[in-house]
Amino acid sequence: MKMLKSSVLKTSIVLSLILGLVILFVVAFLYLPNQKNLLMRGLFERTELTAAFYAPQLTRAILAHDDITTMNLLNQIVSDATYLYARLIDPQARVLAHNKISEWGKQLTGDLSKNIVISEKPLWQIRRAPDGYDYSQPLYNQSGEKLGYLSLGVSLEKIKLQEDEIRSQAIYWVVGLWVLGTVLIVVFLNLFVRQPLHRLHLVMESALLGRAGEKIDFKQPDEFGALARVANDLLQKINKQGEATEEKIMAIRQNSQSLIQALSLVNPLALIVTDSDNNIIYLNTLAAEMFGVKPEELLGHHLLELIKTTEIIAAIKQVTNRAVSRGGVECEQIYSGALKRDIRLAVAVSQADKSFLGMVLSFSPRG
Repeated sequence: MKMLKSSVLKTSIVLSLILGLVILFVVAFLYLPNQKNLLMRGLFERTELTAAFYAPQLTRAILAHDDITTMNLLNQIVSDATYLYARLIDPQARVLAHNKISEWGKQLTGDLSKNIVISEKPLWQIRRAPDGYDYSQPLYNQSGEKLGYLSLGVSLEKIKLQEDEIRSQAIYWVVGLWVLGTVLIVVFLNLFVRQPLHRLHLVMESALLGRAGEKIDFKQPDEFGALARVANDLLQKINKQGEATEEKIMAIRQNSQSLIQALSLVNPLALIVTDSDNNIIYLNTLAAEMFGVKPEELLGHHLLELIKTTEIIAAIKQVTNRAVSRGGVECEQIYSGALKRDIRLAVAVSQADKSFLGMVLSFSPRG
């Protein structure tokens, strides 16, 4: 049973570790990257909507040469912490307007500004120092003439904070799912593996101990059901063989008792016979009268319940030890002063495995 528990425990640990690795893989390589993609997609869509919302208003302000309105609109954009700057750039890459007045009129250089002024469509570009993106959208008047570009500096700080929060939540989810999965694994193995095997173990052990009629009651159409059917067939055969063996043993005992009884009829001695456990299996009338008991009162009782004389017990031990060491049958005759009888003691030991088979004691008056 300990081995069964150990096997189920090891299986639970292995499955729990595998489950943990699977959950970690799913979270690390599927869930978290997908969440990051969703955050980035949301950032891009929100930026494009912001630019689309402010572009017409900024176009009107440029055409009206209304610098105050332009400045206010740009400041409204950067009031959202997502945006580091908001600026207007003319087709020559010069800053027409900026949320910072100090940046007005500056000539822009570098690949980022060059890409802006040559683009005819909204453009996303990766920006370094600080990390983020630059999103630019062309501005046109009603006649289709290009007035310039709305350029927004997009920060990733908020995205990183959201990623950290999602990652922290994911850790709790991983631990929770792993614990829940481990509990379910243990419960499943206990209900559907350990308990059926334990019942099978008990029934087989009971059958081996000689209890007839044992049967495994598994009816489910799975491997355990098939195993139960095979085990039941085996138990049935064992029971039949056990019944046949028991009948043979009973017959041998009856025959032995009959022979012993026949021997006592022609032997004028008090006679006691024991089995391999030193339980009395035969006690003739003379022996019963000598000890002042009835034969049926002592049948099945241990020999020492009848004989308590020290010298006889010592002789029994001595002869038994000699018989065990040599094998076969050993005899010895002693005199008991307490019983005033000559006692002839014979001990039988199996020569094959030196196991004790039983003994015979005969009592006769001296002289």
